[in-house]
Amino acid sequence: MLKIGIFGVGHLGAVHVQLLQELSSDYEFVGFVDPSDANAHRIQQQFGIKRFFEVNELIDLCDCIDIVAPTSQHFDLAST
Repeated sequence: MLKIGIFGVGHLGAVHVQLLQELSSDYEFVGFVDPSDANAHRIQQQFGIKRFFEVNELIDLCDCIDIVAPTSQHFDLAST
């Protein structure tokens, strides 16, 4: 089963979380990374998904990452 994680769970990231959970029979949703405690708390409460604080920790557990952080951060996150 494909393991997926998300970087960024702001407004658009929350939409990604919801849609990915609807397709969860195709993969395992491992967790997310987001620097905002408010965003993280909302997603944890609404969807019950684990928050990671270290980008590399989540990467090591996943087959793919959905990057939904601000565009200015995409390169740095993708090249980690």
